[in-house]
Amino acid sequence: MRPRTVIITLLAAFLLAGYTALSPVKQGLIKGERLNIFLIGEDTSGNAPSLSFAAFISYEPLTGFLDIMALPAELMIPVPYEVTWRRVQRLDEIYSRLQAGAGGKRTAAIEELMEVVSGFMGNRFEFDYHILADKDKLQGLFDAMGGVPVEVYAEITFEDSLGSAVIPAGDRVLGGREVLGFLSSGSAAARRMNHHRFAGALLAAIRTPGTLPRIPGFFRAAGEALETDLEISDILVLLGELARLGRDNLRLQFLDGEFETRWSREYYAADRDNLRDSVDVVMNSQLFNLPPEPADRSAVASRRITAEVWNATGRSGLARDVTEYLRRRNVDVVRYGNFGARRRYTQVVSRTGDPVPAREVAEILGCRNIITDIDLSRMADINVVIGDDIEELWEN
Repeated sequence: MRPRTVIITLLAAFLLAGYTALSPVKQGLIKGERLNIFLIGEDTSGNAPSLSFAAFISYEPLTGFLDIMALPAELMIPVPYEVTWRRVQRLDEIYSRLQAGAGGKRTAAIEELMEVVSGFMGNRFEFDYHILADKDKLQGLFDAMGGVPVEVYAEITFEDSLGSAVIPAGDRVLGGREVLGFLSSGSAAARRMNHHRFAGALLAAIRTPGTLPRIPGFFRAAGEALETDLEISDILVLLGELARLGRDNLRLQFLDGEFETRWSREYYAADRDNLRDSVDVVMNSQLFNLPPEPADRSAVASRRITAEVWNATGRSGLARDVTEYLRRRNVDVVRYGNFGARRRYTQVVSRTGDPVPAREVAEILGCRNIITDIDLSRMADINVVIGDDIEELWEN
């Protein structure tokens, strides 16, 4: 690198550091404060804007965990009788009602919606910021990034306002139109897997050095597609945090439930126990670096669970010992061996997106760290990666 280029780069870095130092988000992260953001996807193609999707995003700076929980537009939420005799509304219905009641004051409607969602999740937290995304204009945002490299497991056919399109199977770089088709097509299980795969791919794309030259175009596209109460300095801070995150730091929390038809409309009835457990995992992620809890020696899996067990410690034979321990508790270990790297903390990894097997095995082991990394090719419900903290568990 030429001396002049080095000087310009250092000067830009110095100015950027000074600018972001004033960011409220930066100050909060320095103090170790959790950051909660509410993401709303808005469809503006109709007479009035409608909610297309939503997500709860939470970042814990102490451990670097980024949790994302998608909230379907059909999510059924209790409301007072004064609102409707049905006593429930879908999330998109609540958004439309609040927009109409706010008289066009969108920010006020969003703030009310955030209170509703926070209450639905047990009032365990408050949202700090919101991001409003125009679903159609998001295409330009992903195009400005040069596309997002994603592995497509099976061919996808989708339709949009431009007609029918096909995404072939294999390693693909998806443009904006293809991204929306990839995320919205297929069964609920297929969309869940695609959402997880895309989130990881998007994080990897942001961390790629080749993305840096595209930042000006990215900000122009973001200005058209997104509205937020985050300042520019806050956004730069968050992009810097994302660039440092590893794939293991990204955790998708799935809102289990079932679709059901009521009053000729489709509603998504969330499993409230699963919701409480998922929020517990998110809000307690700062406990990740604490010693494990003693294993529940009486716990047995409620159904047959297939697992892989990998030893990430320096103690030989540990994978076999854990395998025998789990097999006596209705966990069918199909493979075990050495992980190939050292890990300080034990992890239970959900490979299917179903949180129940992961939670049950974590309880059996006394492990606090559960993550999701869908990989259906492994033919196992969960992976157990044994870390050095297992020693204290066995002593107890």
